[in-house]
Formats: sequence, structure tokens, C-alpha cells
Amino acid sequence: MRKYQNLSNEETRVQFVEEHNQGIGIKKLCRKYGIGSATAYRWLDDGTPRQVNAFPSITPRQIYQLRTESERLKQMVQIFEDCNISEMLSPKTKCELIDKLSGKYSIHILCRTLKLRRSTYYHHLKSPEKTLLEKRDDELRPLIKGIFEESHERFGAHKIKVVLAQRGIVACEKRIAKLMKQMNLVCKQCRLKVWSSANRQYTYYPDRLKKKFTQTAPNQVWVSDVTYVRVNEAFYYVCAILDLFSRRIVGWKISNQNSSDMLMEAFDNAYKQRGKPKTLMLHSDQGANYTSYMFRSFLRELKVTQSFSHPGTPHDNAVNESFFACMKREELSHKFYRSVEELKKDVGEYVVFYNGMRPHERLGDKTPMQIETEYWRQQENQKGKGITEHTIITEQHSVLR
Repeated sequence: MRKYQNLSNEETRVQFVEEHNQGIGIKKLCRKYGIGSATAYRWLDDGTPRQVNAFPSITPRQIYQLRTESERLKQMVQIFEDCNISEMLSPKTKCELIDKLSGKYSIHILCRTLKLRRSTYYHHLKSPEKTLLEKRDDELRPLIKGIFEESHERFGAHKIKVVLAQRGIVACEKRIAKLMKQMNLVCKQCRLKVWSSANRQYTYYPDRLKKKFTQTAPNQVWVSDVTYVRVNEAFYYVCAILDLFSRRIVGWKISNQNSSDMLMEAFDNAYKQRGKPKTLMLHSDQGANYTSYMFRSFLRELKVTQSFSHPGTPHDNAVNESFFACMKREELSHKFYRSVEELKKDVGEYVVFYNGMRPHERLGDKTPMQIETEYWRQQENQKGKGITEHTIITEQHSVLR
């Protein structure tokens, strides 16, 4: 038998299979091409379609190609797992991942997996210096971290952006959020949620505020509420009084009893510190301490009008509810208090922080202290132009009515 010279020739194999399919015998074809019968049957076997599962027909060569593709896909999946890849990665990050895995996988498959042009990666190898954006990020990171620590881990990207702007540094909120994520800076989240349910018959008390949370001057409407915090095995009550105009906390008190005495002491201190304002309204829920005869008589003597939320409607006092939510999320829920002195210290520090440092989104990202300072400065300028104090008080009274 002649020795066949072109066993690796694909065209010869295909031509052999076609002639056999036309009816030419195997022995004749073996003599023609100078091959053995084993080779002839292998060629025929490679070119014969087969039924495989859901595939209508598949050849051994196609099976080989599928195996190759499967191995490639396995490598790509393994690369994704090794890189911990998210949906969106910057080219710079992809290049850094390729640098890290280049000894384990080929550059070709790494670039193909990460959908990065090889030319981009090779350009990265030749240009290792940082871009202007990367240098800018390096400058922002310590500033962002410093403000985050100053706020005792309370500020998110939006408030950090406001503080940076106040210091003359411009940075978009998304960029700050991205850098905070890179530095693992996560603002405090609420861990303690207290749900209260009280089913009792309510006496009718009027809602004079009617969710008019925007006021035109200080000391027109104050809102008040009470929450409780665990201290060891007991619970202490925190009362807060807030001015709707500036969202400033004007008074607060902590007691081991949710009583009218606690409210009277907190209100009396705030009332004196704010100059005993006239035409003042106090809005609260219909708790027994706010609706008690003692507390209502106390307010009547001071000529303070009372307003009450509807039963089971916390949105009627949403501003004070929001303050307590912030204080718990940013301070109280992160500690276990062993003494009431610790609780008083933290509440006092947080009130100072809330009034003087924390930007308020509803106030145009200004603090309550800034709002009141601007208001009184404006009033002084108007008085210099001939506007009397009597005119201002009359305007305030008309707003209340």
C-alpha cells in the first residue's frame, strides 16, 4: 500500500468523504488516495452527522469546537470571580486587574473578558502616570474623610458636598459618593426601630397648624414630641421643642417619666431663652402629657395657643418626627447607654451639632443657626429703613391667623 503524503490536508479529507457519499467504494478510494482503511473510516466518522440531545446534527469536529469554547468560557467566568467584577468598571480599574492576573491568564482572554481593547491596555503599560482626574481624587479623599469624621460618621455625600462648597471646594455628589465607597465610609444607619401602638379613645383637639411647616419668622410656631431611649434596663424619655421657621431645637429635656412636669420645664426654659415670644403656637400629638389639664393651663397662662395632630397621624408632626429619626440614626442607635449622664451628654452634643453644623436640605443646605442669623440681620437692616418692631409683630400675628 502506498504511503499517503497529505493526511493533514483538510481538502483531501473533505473530497474523500464527498466521493464516498456519491457511491464509490472504500477500497477503491483507499487505493486512489493511498491511505489505510483505518484512516478512511476515521475520516468518514469525523464527517458523519449525529443526533446529540437538543442538537439536530453535530459532528465530532463541532464537538471539539464546543469543548474549546466551553474551556474559554470557564476561564472567563473564573476571571470574573477572581476580579470580583461589578457591572461598570473604569478602563483604569480594568488595566489594574489585568496587571494582577496577567501571570495566570493570557492578555488576550483577559482583555476579551473585561471588554477592553488590547491597545488600551498596552497604552496603560507605557503611560503609568496618574491622570488629572486621579490626582484630583487623591486631593479630595482626605478632605472627604476629614469632614466625615468631623460629623461623627453622620454625613453622606450630599452634606459633604455642601460643606466642601462652603470651604470653596467644588465636587459633584456622585464623585464624592464614589470616593466614599472606595474608602468604605458609610454614614450611620438606624439599627433600632421602636414601634408604638396605643388603642384608646381620643377627645377632640383641634389641628390649627394643618401641616403648614413653612413659617416666615422665628417664634411663630414651635413643635414638640417625646421619644424614649434605653438606659441599662430602664427607659428614659427625651422631649424636644423645635422652631418651624429655622428647624432649630430651642429646648429639650430628659426624664425617667413621660410627665407634664418634664414638658413644662423644657418649654419654660425655651420660652425664657427665646425672649418670651408673643403670639406663639405649640403643636404636638395628643399624648396624655400634652393634653393634661396641668400642661394646658400652664400654656394658657403664657397665652400660648395649642395645636394637636390627628390621632394616629404622625405626618401631622413630621418635622419633629424627622429630627428624632435623624438623632437616632446618627447618634443614639449606635450606643448602649449605661447611665443617664451619658445620654444627656450625647443628646446635648447632638443638639449643638444639629443646630450649628448639620446642613438642612429644606433650608437650602444651611444650618438652623445660619437661617436665624440671616433673618435677624435682615430685620436690623429693615429697621434702619423705618420698619418698626410693632409692624413686624403685627405681620407675625397675621400669619398665625
